[in-house]
Amino acid sequence: MREQKLSLQTRRFNTFLGQKIRALLNRFEDRHPASLNRNDTLEQEKGASQNRGMKVRMSFLFAAASFCLVAASCADGTKSVKEPAMNMQITSIAFAEGQPIPDQYSCSGSDVSPPLQWTGAPAGAKSFAIIADDPDAPTGTWVHWVIYNLPPAAMSLAENVSQLPELTNGAKQGVNDFGKIGYNGPCPPPGKAHHYHFKIYALDTKLDLKSGATRKKLLEAMDGHVLAEGQLIGTYQRP
Repeated sequence: MREQKLSLQTRRFNTFLGQKIRALLNRFEDRHPASLNRNDTLEQEKGASQNRGMKVRMSFLFAAASFCLVAASCADGTKSVKEPAMNMQITSIAFAEGQPIPDQYSCSGSDVSPPLQWTGAPAGAKSFAIIADDPDAPTGTWVHWVIYNLPPAAMSLAENVSQLPELTNGAKQGVNDFGKIGYNGPCPPPGKAHHYHFKIYALDTKLDLKSGATRKKLLEAMDGHVLAEGQLIGTYQRP
């Protein structure tokens, strides 16, 4: 449905553009009849003038056609342009924004998921998704948690979410970069603190995505369906 809507918008844009170009051509011909019209007067002009007139017309038409192609390409490109999502708020009673994550939610402790709460979801939300990752990991962004199809009535997750592919409320969990289903907490190499991003997404649909999806697959499935999002960042450091 979304693809059909975008295609219709592109056709309307191209029709409008064609009308504008035809209007410009008509104005140009009105102002330069000797250069653009094949009439008796033009036939009586010298060959050089004929060539000059034809070159003017061809150049103008080529420029107009080029503009059409570029504009059509830009119109098609709007498929990948996203409007800014609304803001949601995601918090935890275990740690505040920018503050250290307690050991019990890391590999140094019980390694259970922290409690999370969120507010500000739009009325049209049909499901929620959460991704937790560490962009400071030495090998690139490291995924700690992928969970999706949380029901629209859900406004929180309790501590220690079970590491099952599907939860009792219908939510599904994906695979993290430890190769496991569900949550695995911070476990950075000793040294500087890493930042852990817990991102919440309100979606306009329930995703047709099986359990065990990767972060990449989830992001692909969510593309074009995000109504609002929010983020909570905590830190963790191992001595």
